[in-house]
Amino acid sequence: MAVTRQSEEPLTIRHAFLLTACLVLICSVIGVGTGISATEDITYDGKWWLSANKGQREGFVDGYISCYVADVKGATKFEYTGQMYAPRLTNYLNTHSDEVEKSVEVLLWKMTTPLFAPPKRKHVGNGNPTSGKYGIDGEFWRESPEERLGIIQGFLFCYFKYENTAKGTFSKPASWYVEAISKWFGIDDSKESIDMRKINVQIPDVLFKFHDTK
Repeated sequence: MAVTRQSEEPLTIRHAFLLTACLVLICSVIGVGTGISATEDITYDGKWWLSANKGQREGFVDGYISCYVADVKGATKFEYTGQMYAPRLTNYLNTHSDEVEKSVEVLLWKMTTPLFAPPKRKHVGNGNPTSGKYGIDGEFWRESPEERLGIIQGFLFCYFKYENTAKGTFSKPASWYVEAISKWFGIDDSKESIDMRKINVQIPDVLFKFHDTK
C-alpha cells in the first residue's frame, strides 16, 4: 500500500497544476468580468498618446467624442473633431512631460477649456452635424484608413467607462472590429471604394452588430 500512495501523490499534484493552468488560460481568453479583451489591457494615458501615430490619435478623439456626445451626453462640450483637438493635445504633452501619466480623457477635456481650445463656432456637437447621430459614418470610415483603429479604441473606451455593457460586450481586440467593420461596409482601400448602399450608416451602429454573443 505504501508503494501505491507514493505513485499516486505526484499524479495528484500534476493534475492540480494542470487544472490551475487551464483556469488561467480560460480567464485570459474571455477577460472575466471586464468585457475587454485581455490581450488589449491598454492604459490610455499621455504615454500611450505619445506612442500612437497621428491618425490613431485623431481617430481616438473622434471615436471618444461620438460616444460621449451622442450616448453619454456628457457635460464637456466638443465643437470640433480629432483633427483639431489631437494636435493640441500632442503639443501640450510635449511641453508638459509631468502630465504624461494622466488619462487621455482628462487631458482631452482640458483641450476644450478657454486657455487651450480652438476659437468657438456656432455649431456645438460632434463636429459634423450632417452625418447622423454619431457624426461618423461609412464615408468617414472610407476616407480615414489611418484613423480606424483609434476610432474603435476611443469609442470603446468611452462605452466601457460610461455605458458598461448596456449594448453588449466586446472582448476581441480593436483591430478585429476594424476589419469586421471594413468588410461590412464593403471597403476596398486599393480603390477607395465602399458599398454605396451603406455609406450613410453610422460606424457605432455597425460596431454594435459585432458585440459578443451569449
